[in-house]
Amino acid sequence: MKHKLPQIAVVIPAFNEEKYLPKCLKALQNQNYPKNLYNILVVNNNSTDHTAEIAKKFGARVLKEEKQGHVYSLNTGLLHAKGDIIAVTDADTVVTKDWLFKLSQIFEDKTVVGVTGSIKLDIESKLFNAFITKLYNLFLTINFSCNKPHTAGPNMAIRKSIFINKLKCVDTRYKISGDVEIGMRLRKHGKVKFAKSLTVTTSSRRFKSDFWGFTRDFLKYSVAYVCAIWLQRPPTGHLLPIR
Repeated sequence: MKHKLPQIAVVIPAFNEEKYLPKCLKALQNQNYPKNLYNILVVNNNSTDHTAEIAKKFGARVLKEEKQGHVYSLNTGLLHAKGDIIAVTDADTVVTKDWLFKLSQIFEDKTVVGVTGSIKLDIESKLFNAFITKLYNLFLTINFSCNKPHTAGPNMAIRKSIFINKLKCVDTRYKISGDVEIGMRLRKHGKVKFAKSLTVTTSSRRFKSDFWGFTRDFLKYSVAYVCAIWLQRPPTGHLLPIR
């Protein structure tokens, strides 16, 4: 018996993403998923470039979020998404051709309320990329085995009914790791899965900043992760808006 395919909304928070957004949207346009069963929502977070115009050119619905920060644009997108499943990715991320179809298969299990997948970097070194991917997969595997599901903004999806009726909104106190914290609340309402086969490729732009800048942001992310997953309280830091 074939399952009815769900309607999927793809949410993309965006701040000054004219360089990366076309590749992201082209990959979403080329999905092997019925065109009438998914829609794309770009949340324009005070961009001063052509982000909104590019999104409209690709047929995406564009919403405006005036509070600066990824967590605010993510919240606006999730609250206004139209679909049974809400998928989330970043504007500097390229999903695989079967990304939506794989998501639909995962959510055939009605006990699944959320999922996150693997993330690769767009770097030339295949060896280093393989190492980083394996390390990240191990990190997620350990988190999930400890019942600490870590949902990640470039590659995640949520059952809309659970988000709207149970979670209500993104916790905007989490200026860093607002996406990560969602997984911890989702686990109270059903299964949150880590699917290695669900892969995306994301920009390595954070690695291209100066050493001290990268080190500072890495430490902020690490502290935010510990706060969100293990201490379950908002971190005190924030990042400069790059998306």
